Amino acid sequence: MFGENRQYHVHPVFVVRNRMIGRVPDEVDDLGLRLSFLNVDPTKGKFTFGVSTTQKDYIILKAMEKPFINLLWSGTLLMAVGFGMALYKRRRDVDVAVKPTQPESDATPRPRPIQKKRQAA
Repeated sequence: MFGENRQYHVHPVFVVRNRMIGRVPDEVDDLGLRLSFLNVDPTKGKFTFGVSTTQKDYIILKAMEKPFINLLWSGTLLMAVGFGMALYKRRRDVDVAVKPTQPESDATPRPRPIQKKRQAA
């Protein structure tokens, strides 16, 4: 069996014992293949192989550097700073609106309502 860089030798086994058939597949880990003898036809002089793929135990990742990624992160940082400033200003405005400008003791007294005099009958 040929791979990309080298040739691999595979030895699957087809066993006949006491009129029972047994198959022992062989694996090539580098290629992720499992090869097994499926059938032997002595009348035609042919044999059949079965090939199946196995899952490899590693993942290939490609790391790429994108241009202007620093511009994206600086914009994100700028938006976060602006959001923090807006929260600070909103909190300060709410605190000013809730607290009166002068304490109640220093406030000017409110005028009393005018009461009409009662007439004697």
